[in-house]
Amino acid sequence: DIVVKDSKILDYEVRTKMHLLLLAESNHQTAYSQLTIIIEDVNDNQPCFQQNYYKTSIWEGQTRNTYVMQVFASDSDHGLNGQIEYSIISGNENEAFVIDLTRGIITTNAVLDREVISSYRLVIQATDRGSPRHSITAIVVIQVVDINDNPPSIPPLKAVKIFENLQAGYVVTQILATDMDLNPILSYNFTKNGNPEGKFAIDCNTGIIILTEPLDFEKQSEYLVKIKISDSVHETEGALGVFVVDLNDNSPVFSQESYQIILPELSPVNTYVLTVCATDKDSGMNGKVSYRILPGTSTEFYINAESGAVFTRRTVHYTTYNSVVQLLVEAKDDGNPALKSITSVVIQIQDINNNIPQFAQAVYNISVNEEATIGIILLSFSALDQDWTRKNAYVDYTIIGGNEQNRFHIENTIIQTENQYHVIGKLLLKNVLDRERTNSYCLVLCASDRGNPSLNSTTIVLITVLDFNDNPPVFNSLEYHVEVLESTPVKNKLVQVSAYDHDQGANADIKYSIISGNEKGYFRLDPKMGFVELKLPLDYEEVSKFMLTIQAVDDGITNQNMAISILYINVLDDNDNAPYFVVPTLNCAVNENEPIYTSVCAVHAFDYDDGTFGYLTYSILTLSSTDYSTYTSWNNFIIDPITGDIYTKQMIDYEQQKKYVFVVQAKDKGNATATATIQVHIQSIDEYEPIFTQDRYYFTLPELVEVGQKAGQVTAVDKDAGLDGIVQFSFLQPSPYFSLNQTSGVIYVSGSVHKIRGSYKREEVIELVIKASSPLLGSKSAISTVTVNISQSLDALTGSVADLSDISPMATSRAEQYVPVVTDEALQEQELWNASIPSMFICSAITVASVMCAFTV
Repeated sequence: DIVVKDSKILDYEVRTKMHLLLLAESNHQTAYSQLTIIIEDVNDNQPCFQQNYYKTSIWEGQTRNTYVMQVFASDSDHGLNGQIEYSIISGNENEAFVIDLTRGIITTNAVLDREVISSYRLVIQATDRGSPRHSITAIVVIQVVDINDNPPSIPPLKAVKIFENLQAGYVVTQILATDMDLNPILSYNFTKNGNPEGKFAIDCNTGIIILTEPLDFEKQSEYLVKIKISDSVHETEGALGVFVVDLNDNSPVFSQESYQIILPELSPVNTYVLTVCATDKDSGMNGKVSYRILPGTSTEFYINAESGAVFTRRTVHYTTYNSVVQLLVEAKDDGNPALKSITSVVIQIQDINNNIPQFAQAVYNISVNEEATIGIILLSFSALDQDWTRKNAYVDYTIIGGNEQNRFHIENTIIQTENQYHVIGKLLLKNVLDRERTNSYCLVLCASDRGNPSLNSTTIVLITVLDFNDNPPVFNSLEYHVEVLESTPVKNKLVQVSAYDHDQGANADIKYSIISGNEKGYFRLDPKMGFVELKLPLDYEEVSKFMLTIQAVDDGITNQNMAISILYINVLDDNDNAPYFVVPTLNCAVNENEPIYTSVCAVHAFDYDDGTFGYLTYSILTLSSTDYSTYTSWNNFIIDPITGDIYTKQMIDYEQQKKYVFVVQAKDKGNATATATIQVHIQSIDEYEPIFTQDRYYFTLPELVEVGQKAGQVTAVDKDAGLDGIVQFSFLQPSPYFSLNQTSGVIYVSGSVHKIRGSYKREEVIELVIKASSPLLGSKSAISTVTVNISQSLDALTGSVADLSDISPMATSRAEQYVPVVTDEALQEQELWNASIPSMFICSAITVASVMCAFTV
């Protein structure tokens, strides 16, 4: 028996066969035999991964079945024992991945979202197919790589309240947006029209919104700020309401700086005097105004704290207050702290008298020249008092208002009439007037009698001060300096001189003139506007500097004042002459299908400058799309920039375009340019032969055919354009039986099939050869054969000789030039034919039998 002594040497993975040599001995004889032991494989090896730990990554958002990676495991066993199957045994959340059973390729089984799961830790098992089965595991970590697939999001923005008058730079709020993507870089900006009046600024990185200037509640109390947040791919918008909180930053303002009122004495208690009014621009309690009379001014009056109405507290006596009471009224708002303002209320107490002096006019309007001398009488006036006693009728005149500068005073003159005294008041000028300081005065004149109590009344004297020419013009500058190119065109405005005059009207109207330095008349000065413009062309080589003396004179009537200013003009050298083309439009011609760079024509411009300014270069202008309607062909040609020779840039096809128009520019070194329009006419070449629509035409005449009836029609087309593309038809050999319309190709029956009765035998078929060509000599042509079956119409066409004699010799000898007209259809056909033929064909007459056409040039 052969038994295994050491099982370790039986390893299928080391060797699959063992060869033993057997020895048999007997009686000193030996025998040998060879034994081969075949070792069978058993599943004694586990699978082995190339790595125990794998790590890879994949972009989120990939489609299903996207390749992730491939794992490899090996098994030293053979056969089924060495075949490996792969599987995912754990970590595959939501079945996000699948693995190929045999190849170990891991692919996605769903669309991955990093924001949901950022990484996966898969446990991969490799199992052989032996019995018993062996397996091994490895770890595969898959990192989901973020992509920018989520827009920024803004939490609901609460309205912000800020106080008005906060300084620029004050932080209003901070916008904090979130983005589910990894490490997003967010930028904050305002939307279009989202920053009202530019009152705010936003930090594009932090989202902090600050003020750019103080806000004013009184101008605008709320703002709607619109913000957009971008992560470079997506944008999100939000709106922030900013409400301005009012501060007490406005004091009450009275409607008048001071108040004046006349109150009759002995007025009863609670008599209404007047109402003062103050307004506050603030809102709420900050804008609520209350009034009071300051202590120490008067105790005889009180004021309604809410309405501002002033009333008497007790009976007022004239003798107590010497006719005038001054109250200081305070207006205070309810802000914290409260703001105040004060006004003066002057109450003139009017004593009791039976009659009040009355002025003749309530308002006097007078005018006075500002140069009027002191002491001149400006106005004589009077007030009439109906009292009879001298004391009560005697009127004294005073100026009670508007004479703060003490420029006027009143003289009283007494005129006695019968038993009354009449006092005339004269308004005199006390001090000199200056209209430029004060142009009008409003004087309040008071007429008071001497009664007890005295009665008075007032009138208004409106004094208008008339201007006197006492101020000279003043230039804005004593010197003006200007530089001008010698090529500046005539009538071009160089500079504007300007002066002002404090006077008024004609005294302030200023006229400008050049009083020296313009002896040769190079310049013109607008006398009204002060514009200095070029009158004659400048030449740097002749005069390079000018010094003009400018005079400004006012238009005073009695006297005129003047002022002087100097204008320095420096002439700068320039490119004097621009290039020009002798002919603004050049017509050229070139044949179609010529090779590229074929010479078309040459342009030449002239420039009278010498040196570099006289050196010209040529170019074809590249026009914008708005000019394509006129100049469409600049890119089909090139020009030699030195010589001006024009060449084709590509092969030209007459059938595509018959005329090209473009603009050539000549430019000198001073960038002065001239242009010329180039019109290139393309000459046609007969490229194509006419093509019949059929190689052979077959027509059959009907049974009852008549002379002039249509037998058939041939058609052909020519791809050429122009005259080369016009197709004309003709017989190669004239036919006594048929005629042919040269333009439409219609074949008409023009005669019988025989000339003399019985001289021809009946033929069933007639063949015609028709040629198609253009009207030009030597044009290309094509041939087609027309077969006419006349079998059915022989009887109709074999008329007597007498019948044939009715047709004129001209009609029989030139039948192809006649088109019989026998039906409405034929007439319509003729009209279409006349419209289609070129201008060289005109129809001369239409008869019942035919239409004759003549050839003309």
